[in-house]
Amino acid sequence: MGGLSSSPVHLREPDVVAALLVPAKWSYTEDEEELERLRSGYSLDSRFPQGNFGEVHIWVRRRP
Repeated sequence: MGGLSSSPVHLREPDVVAALLVPAKWSYTEDEEELERLRSGYSLDSRFPQGNFGEVHIWVRRRP
């Protein structure tokens, strides 16, 4: 509730993020702010199928 900006997990900036890519408006790729945050601070490490309609993308925090 309240979206990513109020999520306790999101606020602590985790080292690993599992994001669900699905053909829906709630897919993380539809959120430009979240996608930019991931692209700027994380690297897409791996991806694997999730059921018959999507993928799980694993993003790992880049180290300075």
